[in-house]
Amino acid sequence: ELSHITVNTWVERVQASMPNLGGVPIDADGLFSEPAPGISINMLMNDRAGDAGFVKNLLSKVNSSDVLNMVIHDVLFSEGDRHTGNIHIDENARLRFIDNDNALGHTFGHALGGRVKGLDSVFVPNTARSAILHENRANKPLGLLDYRCLVPGGKMGTNYPANIQRCMREFADSTPEELRQKYLIPRHDQAELLRERARDLLEKGFEETLDAIHTPERVRYEEQTGPSAKPNTKITTRWRPENGPFCGDEA
Repeated sequence: ELSHITVNTWVERVQASMPNLGGVPIDADGLFSEPAPGISINMLMNDRAGDAGFVKNLLSKVNSSDVLNMVIHDVLFSEGDRHTGNIHIDENARLRFIDNDNALGHTFGHALGGRVKGLDSVFVPNTARSAILHENRANKPLGLLDYRCLVPGGKMGTNYPANIQRCMREFADSTPEELRQKYLIPRHDQAELLRERARDLLEKGFEETLDAIHTPERVRYEEQTGPSAKPNTKITTRWRPENGPFCGDEA
């Protein structure tokens, strides 16, 4: 139901050697994907840094359903690293995701061994990735991709597209093992997270689900930045404060 917003990916067995490491043999599963059309949003912002009008005009043509589908996708699948480098846009202003390997709460293949990461997406308010809208005026056109600018009153509630509701209901009504078998999800806890996230979105609505996700991260942020925090404390939480949607008005 959400396949149109992301490129196709698949797993193949790779048997090769690493010449730059002295011919170390490889015999492992590899993740492959088809090329994404267009260029990344990051490349667009950099290449057209001096032409805000062009950027705003292109982003203003983005189909609102693409944005809504994408923010639902990232929350439903607990995307941990949705930055502007893995969102592609083509000449018709259609959006596509690439690099979904940080979904379902884990970073696969990370040097630290699959460490858990929180929800972090440029589409999702109060995340570190979305905070770039507030850090640099040149990024203000990205406010056109804020879902709150596209729904009545800035709240989605449970008003999901019918096809996505059906998808969520299937996830919510399945056991973790059924989800693992049908969708080839590697770990039980990942399948369980997908089921619980689908249930929350259906029962609580989008904003209440987001608030529940953000609450522990917000508490950690306050601990790491508050008056009792030690000097030079590293901020490890994915939650960030913000001042509300820009909707491109200040671009």
